[in-house]
Amino acid sequence: MNNVTSEESPRSLQNYLAIQAPTMPASFFEKVKKESPDISEHQAVIRWATYYSDNVLDQRLKRLVATEGVSKLSSKETLITSHAQFVKENLLDGERYAGLVIGKEGEANYLLFLMAAKPETRLTFEAATIWAEALGSSLPSLASVVSSLPTRQEQPILYANIGEEFSHVAYWSSTPADFTGHAWSQNFETGAQHHFKTSTEYLARAVRRVYL
Repeated sequence: MNNVTSEESPRSLQNYLAIQAPTMPASFFEKVKKESPDISEHQAVIRWATYYSDNVLDQRLKRLVATEGVSKLSSKETLITSHAQFVKENLLDGERYAGLVIGKEGEANYLLFLMAAKPETRLTFEAATIWAEALGSSLPSLASVVSSLPTRQEQPILYANIGEEFSHVAYWSSTPADFTGHAWSQNFETGAQHHFKTSTEYLARAVRRVYL
């Protein structure tokens, strides 16, 4: 078994949040280190940007809209407000929004959503894959929804932004490892990524992507 700690989430998430948030205060980093001693500075920056967006910027924008109207917002504020509205319009019951991902090499950007459903038991990699991919088609009013396990690259976003949605154990990703019969997983207690035999049973969650 190979053990790899992954602290690198897609740079797009951090870049997007960074335009909204000032530099992370040292006091905030000290606070999150007390709560999560193993958190890296990179993960703390993402958490700070998310906190700032949700608890500071969002409230300021709401006050501006309420008192001045949308026409008084700057172009950046209008963009952020539009983004927040778009997220709300595409959020299904019970889902959590994880973040914006910029597509690589010309691929489309997308919003990442954690779906509400959870399997009743731990699953092998094959069973988890089948369960996650079938979830989208089980929504009769949304026949075009494509769901899957999160990729190895998406799992750090889930861990950094909505880690409280997961138990402190390993969850399958959709990414096969270079070793035949192995696939990647992420531990949602430590943030470490490992690859295991696909016959091993772990927990699973499904995500869907709304392309922009």
